[in-house]
Amino acid sequence: MNNIWQNYKSSILLLAGIIGGGLIGYLWPPAATCLAPIGKIFINIMFVIIVPMIFFSVSAAVSKLTAQSSLSRTLITTAIVVIVLMLLYSVLTYLAMLAYPPLGSDHSLPTLQQTYGAQQSPTANMAVDALSVSDFSQLFSTRHILPLIIIAILTGVAAARLRNNKITAALDYCNQLMAEMLNCLMLLAPLGLGCYFADIMSVSAATLVSGYGRATGLYFVIAAIVFFLLNPLCAALSGVGIKDYWRHTVQPSLLSVSTLSSSACIPSNIKACVNLGCSQSVAETIIPLGTQLFKQGSVISCAVKVAFVILITGGSLATWQSLLLVVGVGMLASIIVGAIPTGAGTAELFICSVLGADPQLVAMLIVISTLVDIPGTLLNVNGNTILTIIINKLIKSDK
Repeated sequence: MNNIWQNYKSSILLLAGIIGGGLIGYLWPPAATCLAPIGKIFINIMFVIIVPMIFFSVSAAVSKLTAQSSLSRTLITTAIVVIVLMLLYSVLTYLAMLAYPPLGSDHSLPTLQQTYGAQQSPTANMAVDALSVSDFSQLFSTRHILPLIIIAILTGVAAARLRNNKITAALDYCNQLMAEMLNCLMLLAPLGLGCYFADIMSVSAATLVSGYGRATGLYFVIAAIVFFLLNPLCAALSGVGIKDYWRHTVQPSLLSVSTLSSSACIPSNIKACVNLGCSQSVAETIIPLGTQLFKQGSVISCAVKVAFVILITGGSLATWQSLLLVVGVGMLASIIVGAIPTGAGTAELFICSVLGADPQLVAMLIVISTLVDIPGTLLNVNGNTILTIIINKLIKSDK
């Protein structure tokens, strides 16, 4: 019981704070107004930490990857398979949300739209606004996350080209520092987000409760289909027996649920893949790489979050633009998600930035991340197994 509490206490306390704050907002709106400043202070501090953390995280990862890896056949194959699988799960999630929208069929949410509505730009300027800023001071802003990531990638490539291990190490240390700062702040998340949700629920309780219920229920249904049907099917098509598949994936699956960390499951997942017939070298290369790049559960949850923002800001899912946003932004956001417990926040801020929505919607999206954290981590780990099996099959067939 003590181990269970240690592994789940952050999620339990966070949900308790959010539910408590929501009840205060719903039952006692005047008190919610008094608590609102506390919630806004917490959100503002979180943004101050998350933005530089994104920069150092991306630049450090690119620097190490560029310095240590070459574009071999294995890496190229991995990139192609990852893109194909991410497209598959993103489109599947989009189609499911068309049939069962996360916020229901009523998209008229005037209060929320007025508060968190997306800031529309002329079509000709959308790409420019999304990909660049005109001044360096604008780079470290919650509304310009994509330009920040582009500069972070260039920084990582430049650091690798200098072949100076001290620079790469400095970027990595800064990334660890910002991550630890966020971990410290998240100790206050039950209070901060609880106060924030007290204010939100005092205005739009019915809509949000229904929306979270529909979004979470939809995610669990999709997750069950992927875990029990699509993943075993992919394994079988790659030449792995169904009985062997279930027998060897039990350990990493249970570990993922107990730790809520994809990184913690890497050794167990490597062992499972080797037992399923994958070569040791392929497993030791793809599992760590896939843990960072291919997060099956996060792809689905990020697609749901993008749709959630589109609907809550007055948009419709039944358009080609929404399809591209759900699939494209969802895929990119899933790569940004940290492979650690409570790794949310960065992807949510990225989603709001690209969609032009108010950054304070991040708090609402973090609730979705918390609600689906267990099945999401399970899919992330299990999806890595499938990725390794497929790549091992493709590499063998080329020989």
